[in-house]
Amino acid sequence: MIRTTLLASLSLIALPFAALGSPSGLNNIPTADTAPDLIPVIQEYTTFGAERKPDHTAGMKIGFGPWDKAAFNSRFEAGVDGHFAPGDAGPPVFQVKYAVKPFEAGPDIGLGSANLAVNSGDRKQAGQPFSYLVLSQDFSLFRAHAGYGVQQNGNAAFVGVDKTFKVFERDLTVRSDATQIQDQRQWLASVGAMYAINSWVVAESWASFPVETGKPTLTLKLNFVLDWKKKK
Repeated sequence: MIRTTLLASLSLIALPFAALGSPSGLNNIPTADTAPDLIPVIQEYTTFGAERKPDHTAGMKIGFGPWDKAAFNSRFEAGVDGHFAPGDAGPPVFQVKYAVKPFEAGPDIGLGSANLAVNSGDRKQAGQPFSYLVLSQDFSLFRAHAGYGVQQNGNAAFVGVDKTFKVFERDLTVRSDATQIQDQRQWLASVGAMYAINSWVVAESWASFPVETGKPTLTLKLNFVLDWKKKK
C-alpha cells in the first residue's frame, strides 16, 4: 500500500496517511496498481505493536475498467475502510485512484487521494486527505515504485520494490518500501510478503520500522476476492 492499517497506527507512528480507505499498493505506500475490474475485494487487517492493543480495520475496494480498449489502458479504483475495534467504530474514509500507462515501455502512472472523510468532524478524528502521484515500472527482475504525496502537515516522498514468484503454483510477492513520516522528519521502512492462498483469499503480512525513533509494528491482512466467475 500504502500503508499502516488504522487511525491508532497513524497516531502512534505518524504515517503520512492512514491506510483507512487504502489504495492498492505495497506495505505502506500506494502504487499504480488497481483492484480487478468489477470484482469486490473485502479486506480485514490488524496491526500489532509494543505497549499497545491490536487495532482492527475492515474495508472494501473495487476496480473499474469502463472501456474495452481504453486510451493508454486507463483504469480506476475506489474503496472505503473503517476502524472497528477496539473502542468505537469509524469513521469511514474513502479512496479513489486513476491509473494510466501512456507508453508501452514506460511506467504506469497513478494519481489518487486516500483518507477521504466525509465531514470536518470525521477529518478531526481520521486526519486530512492524502493526495499522491506515483510511478510504477516493471524491470522484469523486479518492479520499482516512486512517488510523492501531499497532506496537511504530512507531505511525503515514498519508494518501494516488489518481486513475484510461484510457490506451490500460487503467487508469492515479496516487497519492501520506505516513506517519509512526521512531516518529513524521518523515514518509515518496511518489509513484507503477500501470498495467494487460493483464488479467493490473499494473505499479507509486513513489519514497519521507524528509522530513527519509534517502535516497530506488525500488520496482518486478509483479502477476500469475490470473483463469482471463478471455478476454484
